[in-house]
Amino acid sequence: MLNKTAMVMAVTICMVGAGCQSHSENKKLAEMRFRKAATDIKLNLARQQYNENRFDEAEKTISECINKAPSTPQAHLLFGQLLLTKGCCDEAINELTLAVELDENLADGWYWLGLAAVEKGDYQRAYDYYSKAINLAPWNVDYILAVAEMYTAQNKYEQAIEIYKQVMLMTDDNETIAEPLGYCYLFSNKWSEAAEIFDKLAEQCRDEQRKKSYLQTAALCSMNCAQYDRAVNCYDELSITERNNAEIWVNIGQAALGAGAADRAFACGQKALTLRPGYTDALALIGCAQYAGGAYKLAAKNFEKISSDRKNGSFSRIMKARCYEQLGKAKKAKRAYKRAMEMNPNSKLGNFLARREHKLQS
Repeated sequence: MLNKTAMVMAVTICMVGAGCQSHSENKKLAEMRFRKAATDIKLNLARQQYNENRFDEAEKTISECINKAPSTPQAHLLFGQLLLTKGCCDEAINELTLAVELDENLADGWYWLGLAAVEKGDYQRAYDYYSKAINLAPWNVDYILAVAEMYTAQNKYEQAIEIYKQVMLMTDDNETIAEPLGYCYLFSNKWSEAAEIFDKLAEQCRDEQRKKSYLQTAALCSMNCAQYDRAVNCYDELSITERNNAEIWVNIGQAALGAGAADRAFACGQKALTLRPGYTDALALIGCAQYAGGAYKLAAKNFEKISSDRKNGSFSRIMKARCYEQLGKAKKAKRAYKRAMEMNPNSKLGNFLARREHKLQS
């Protein structure tokens, strides 16, 4: 009987002990969950403050998070972002490095380390960091675009172009990506590709100021790749809101002249002169239109009017010489060429025509 009673008491004591241990563990687990929930709330508040540019408040909130939970990678990540935004690059790198040490799979941590490396001009390290971020999140467009932007910063436009083209296949947000792609084409002197992109951007754009910028860039690129009809269309659209802008009419006229429409070029030059009397670019355009139409005497007179102009003087003398050539006045032509070359010895057009004249004489 005694043994049986002792056994019951022993089992009871064990059960009570186990219950106490289980209660203690549950309490610790509850406390951990509470601390994590409190940290998450603080972090969310800090992110909101950061996104609203309330940086001083955000820094205070993040510091509280780190003090209470120093092993939270997301807190160090956000602190690093904040420091980098404020221009404290070295301090930001320290926090971001700690974040990825605490969690090596933190893709955003590697991405922001890449941004910090670009800020320091360390492009190779930036590329390594971006690569780690992309390996962890291969479909994150921001990470991929960061590599393209890094190449652009180094004037490596061909590599950037390939990445932008790749991203355009991955997303429907083509406008955001098409614009930097267009500029990469432009800086690479791929005028036709750039013109096509900016033309499409202008067609899709609803913001009037941005649309105007796209049209101007498309027109410029079109002129550089001799797609004069496209340039005329771009300038025509610009003229709807800029009809009192003499420069626009000169641009339309130059594009029309390239497209072989000398009469329209002449009319645009006259319109520009009406808006801005004495405008030398307009007089040069009128002279070129007259030359293209075979009115060499009239053209020579217009070029004479601007022969002393700082911007158009050398060109006008060269064109005047060409008019004299067409009129059979070789001596006058030779003198005009000589004066043009004295005025601007580095003129590409002048050098070309001088070589041409030398070949004709020999």
